[in-house]
Amino acid sequence: MSTVALLEIGAALFGSLLLAALLVLIGGRIAGGAAQARRRKEAPPPPGEVPPSRHAGISTVATR
Repeated sequence: MSTVALLEIGAALFGSLLLAALLVLIGGRIAGGAAQARRRKEAPPPPGEVPPSRHAGISTVATR
């Protein structure tokens, strides 16, 4: 194979990998946005359903 042919194959391979990476990023963004929208649609739990142990550190001031 000539050097030019190898460079063309390498450039095509690099381009296809770059396109695949871009598609993965876009797909992840779409899937993450859909999951976030689904979570935001849910109503908050009714009062008293969440145990007090889950709220143990909320009333304290954060240390800096």
